[in-house]
Amino acid sequence: MNPMTPSSQLAERLLAHALLCRQIARQSWHEETAAELEKLAAECDLAAAMAPPTDDKNQSVH
Repeated sequence: MNPMTPSSQLAERLLAHALLCRQIARQSWHEETAAELEKLAAECDLAAAMAPPTDDKNQSVH
């Protein structure tokens, strides 16, 4: 199992936040809140995509 690098952990957490925001937005009865949550989810997706790539050469294999 490869240990996760800080950048891959960050990307994974951002994607999890995006998913959570979308789930809450779908359940929201307030359209403005839902729209803001969808916007936040999109920003999390973008930030995750911009996270530095992992360097597999520096990760140990167990």
